[in-house]
Amino acid sequence: MNSPNNRNNSKYSFYFGDKLQSIWNFLFVEIVLHYFDRMSKFILHLITGKSELERICKNEKIQSMRIKKIENSLKKSSNVYLRNLISSETVSAGYEDDIIFKIMQIKQIPAENATFSFLMKDALIKINAYQNLIVEIDSIRCEKFSHEDPSQLKFLFELWAGLKTEPKPDSIKSRKWRELGFQGDDPSTDFRGMGMLALNSLNFLVTKHNEIARNIFSKSKHPKFGYSFAIVGINVIAWVYKLLVDGDLKTHFYNYSEFLKIDKIKLENFYRIFVSVFIEFNEFWFHKEPESIMQFETLSKEFLSLVKLKLVNEPYTHITESVIDRKSFVDRYLLNSRQ
Repeated sequence: MNSPNNRNNSKYSFYFGDKLQSIWNFLFVEIVLHYFDRMSKFILHLITGKSELERICKNEKIQSMRIKKIENSLKKSSNVYLRNLISSETVSAGYEDDIIFKIMQIKQIPAENATFSFLMKDALIKINAYQNLIVEIDSIRCEKFSHEDPSQLKFLFELWAGLKTEPKPDSIKSRKWRELGFQGDDPSTDFRGMGMLALNSLNFLVTKHNEIARNIFSKSKHPKFGYSFAIVGINVIAWVYKLLVDGDLKTHFYNYSEFLKIDKIKLENFYRIFVSVFIEFNEFWFHKEPESIMQFETLSKEFLSLVKLKLVNEPYTHITESVIDRKSFVDRYLLNSRQ
């Protein structure tokens, strides 16, 4: 008869053996795919006489797809210099022409290929701008709210002034803050996860788009389908931040910006996306008519899958930042759900 220790050892051996087999299978697939990718690039280069970067610039007409393919090609390049180009520390603004010249030397691309030079420069400018935006937003997210900072306190009290007509709270700690949808008497505790990015985003909504903010806030007070305005808003900014960091917003930013320009890959554009997504989620929430706030997690996952599908499956798309004449993707979802 097997002892309990022998049975346990057998169970652990089976478990770890299964895990090792899974890891080995994963590594094997990765190695095969890597060499298949390298081999296919080599064969295409022999057939066409052009490098992968040349083929992308020549054949891919959709701006966001082209830039993402260029970025992926540089990331997987066997050339160290090319791999490092996707680092924001490597591509300095104003030096793109020198970098393009170096790329053309490495890839042996004729100097007279002006289309390649133009499209590669546009890609490098936007890749760099997107990475810099992540760095800027992350620094704001890491900044903690301080009760002693007058400018931060001003931003907080502007939320009350923009949404309520009653006299503002006497201090940072007051039960009145719960009326805006904060969880406790001290709203700063709700900013811990997203730092000043949460407060700045809510302030942008309330001060720059006050009519919209008031409309969402009013709906959040619905007796049956209402929700905590501030807490949901902080959740929305966390979603948008993750979309940015995960690269999902590249589709939007790369399509929304004109050639060789980064004026639409800025912090203000990020805040505008937050406003747009908050509007969309508010519409989605009331369409679903949830039985209780306990359905928030389930419905938020469903909503986010809609956003991601739009950004992944529609390469021409960008999230409408304008709050005038908005074309809601939730409206289209509602239309499809009725069919």
